[in-house]
Amino acid sequence: MCDKQSEVSLVQNPALGALTIWSFVLGYCKKDIRVAAPFNLVFLVLPLVANSTFRSAINSTRSSLFKMKTKMLKDGHGSSFLLLRETAPLLYGLSSESIGVAVSANLIKYDDPNCGFVPLRKTIPVSLSLSDKEQEYIKA
Repeated sequence: MCDKQSEVSLVQNPALGALTIWSFVLGYCKKDIRVAAPFNLVFLVLPLVANSTFRSAINSTRSSLFKMKTKMLKDGHGSSFLLLRETAPLLYGLSSESIGVAVSANLIKYDDPNCGFVPLRKTIPVSLSLSDKEQEYIKA
């Protein structure tokens, strides 16, 4: 299988998507557990990490989405945001399925009063063994 196909299969794996979403929710709520990761932002996680330009920007900034956007615009990658607008709806089904897996696995829960998701655990389940490529997606 070529590298591109393996990347696509990784991104389209709901279990890996669940871990990626959990990692985002955990990071979002890290400073204040009373704050929930907004529902709409959770649906952007998989489209963002599916794009290598966004993934690189995420890994290099390791900060807020605003700082990542500023860095990408400064580096001349503003057109990637137009692509995100097209790919996000295409990954809506996978995002929904991944959120469902994350909730079922007790990684995250929906916090109704705050209209978002909060983490239920702070560490990755020990029984998981991830490849380097899978770890890269989760880190992003």
